[in-house]
Amino acid sequence: MSRYEKAIAGVRQWSGLLELQSEGYTAEQLKEECAGMLVGVLEDASAVDELRQDHLIAEAINLGRIFEDPWATNNFWFCLDLHRRANFLNGEASIVECARWELAIGRGLNHYWSAVQLEQPKGDLALDDFAAEAFRNIGSLLEATTQPLLRELLGQLRLIRGKTTESIAQLDFGVVVSELESTSGVDDLFAPKPWGVSLSQWRNIAQHHSFEVEGEVVKVRYGKGDRAREIDLSREGLWNLLRLIFRIQLLIKTARTIFVLDHRGSFRDQAKAVEERPDALVFGFATIMASQGFEVIILEVKSERARAVVRDVTEMPPYIRQFHASQLVQNLWAATGAAECELEYQQRDGTPTLVTIAAATDCDAVGKGLIDPGEFGRRVTFRQLAICTPPNNLEERL
Repeated sequence: MSRYEKAIAGVRQWSGLLELQSEGYTAEQLKEECAGMLVGVLEDASAVDELRQDHLIAEAINLGRIFEDPWATNNFWFCLDLHRRANFLNGEASIVECARWELAIGRGLNHYWSAVQLEQPKGDLALDDFAAEAFRNIGSLLEATTQPLLRELLGQLRLIRGKTTESIAQLDFGVVVSELESTSGVDDLFAPKPWGVSLSQWRNIAQHHSFEVEGEVVKVRYGKGDRAREIDLSREGLWNLLRLIFRIQLLIKTARTIFVLDHRGSFRDQAKAVEERPDALVFGFATIMASQGFEVIILEVKSERARAVVRDVTEMPPYIRQFHASQLVQNLWAATGAAECELEYQQRDGTPTLVTIAAATDCDAVGKGLIDPGEFGRRVTFRQLAICTPPNNLEERL
C-alpha cells in the first residue's frame, strides 16, 4: 500500500467535500462557506486571505465538526477565550508561550499521521482486539498529540493567574492535567463525563494496558491502593470514549490555531517552522482537488516525477472540466516537489480524457507570480486521450 492511500481516502471519509460537489455545490460556494466559518471566529478576518487553500478548508471543516456538538462548542470557546485573556493581560508573553510549544505540537501531529498509517477498520474486530486497538489510539492521541497542547494551554492559564511558565515542560503529565482541572474552572474537559477519569489517567490506562475483557464488558482499572477504582465499558462505551478523546484534541488544537491566525505576524517572529509530512501535504492536495469537484484516484510520487489521476464528481461538461483540472497541476507540484508533474483528468464515468504535464520550474514560477497563468498554460504539455464535445452554450459557461 502506498503511504498516500489513507491520506487520499481520508478526504472522502472526513471532509464531505466530494458529496457536496456531487450534490451541485460549486467551488465558489464552498470557498465562501469555509471563509465565512473562519471569519465568524477570527478577530482579524484578513487572516482568511493569507491562508493556504487546503488549510482554509481543513480549519473550516474542523470548526463545523466542533459546532455540531454543544459540549465541544462550549469548550472550544473556553480554550480560545483563555488564549485571548492571556494575550489581553500580557500580549508578548502569551505569543512567546504559544510559540514555545510549536515544535512539540508539530511533532505530536507527526505521530498522529503515523497513527493514521497504522489505522485499521475496527467494526469487525473481536472485543479483545477492539479494546486493544482502541486503547492504542487513545494512548497515542493523549501522549503524543494532546499532551503538548495541554501544556501550552496551561501556560496561557498561568499567565492569566500571574504565575511563571518556565517549569511546565518538566511537569509530569498528571500534574499538568490536575492543575488545569483545579484552576481553570472547567472540569469535564480534563476529566470528561460520564466517567470523571482524568485525561492523564486514561493515558496511563492505555499505556499500562490496565484493562481486560470479561464477556461483553471491558473492565478498566486505575489508581493505586485506597484510590484504586474500576469501571466497566461496553463496546459502544469504548467507541464513545475514543471519539471524545479525539474531539478534545481537535477542539484544543483548533482554538489554538485560531489564536495563532489572529496573531500570525508576531507568532512567525517567535516560532520555529515545522516541516509538514509528505502525507499531510498530499492530504492537502487531495482536499483542494475535492473542493474543486475532483477525486484523486491514483497518486504515484517519486522525486523525479509525480503522477495523479483525478476523476470528476460533478455533472458539468467534461470539455470545460478537463481544462479546470489541468490548471491544478501546480498544486500537485506544491504537494510533492517532483521535477515533473503529470495530472490525468477522467470524466465522471471514468473515461480518461486529458493529461497535463508541467515542469517544476514552471510550477514554481507561476506559484511565485513570476509568470501569469496564461504563460504557464503555454509552457505545459497537453496530451488528449479522448475527444470532448464543447457544450452549445460554451461562451456562457466560460
